[in-house]
Amino acid sequence: MSGILFKDESGKAKQSIPPKTWTYVKFQGKDKFVVPEDGAWEWTIVLRVEYPKGAGDVLRGRLCRYPGTDKLDETGHDDKNTSGWAGSTYHSHWTHTIDCNPKMPIGFWVWHNGTEPIVLDGRQIKAKKTS
Repeated sequence: MSGILFKDESGKAKQSIPPKTWTYVKFQGKDKFVVPEDGAWEWTIVLRVEYPKGAGDVLRGRLCRYPGTDKLDETGHDDKNTSGWAGSTYHSHWTHTIDCNPKMPIGFWVWHNGTEPIVLDGRQIKAKKTS
C-alpha cells in the first residue's frame, strides 16, 4: 500500500495558533499535500499541543480538499474537549478517509476557543491508501 508522511519532531519548528481563528497546520513547512495515486486514503493527523492558562475548552480540526482555491471542500470539523488541559501538553489526533487523486491538494486546519494562542509542538500528517 502507498503512503505519505510529514512529521515535525517535538521541540522543533513550533507553530503558534491564535484563538478563534482557523489556521492551516504546517508539517515540515508545508500546509498542502498530495497523494501519489487515485483511491480512498485514510488521513491521520497527530498534534502535540501546549495549552496556556487561557487555552479554553475546545480544539477543532478539519481536513480540506483544494485548500487555498475556489474549489475548497471541507470535511467538517471534529471537536476535542480540552477542558482542564490549560497549563499542560497533550496529544490530539484526527482521522478521516476520503477519495483523493494526485491533482487534489489536501490541508488541515485547527481552531480553538481560548483567549491565548496555543502552540503546536510535535505534529505529523500521514496518509495510507485503503483501496
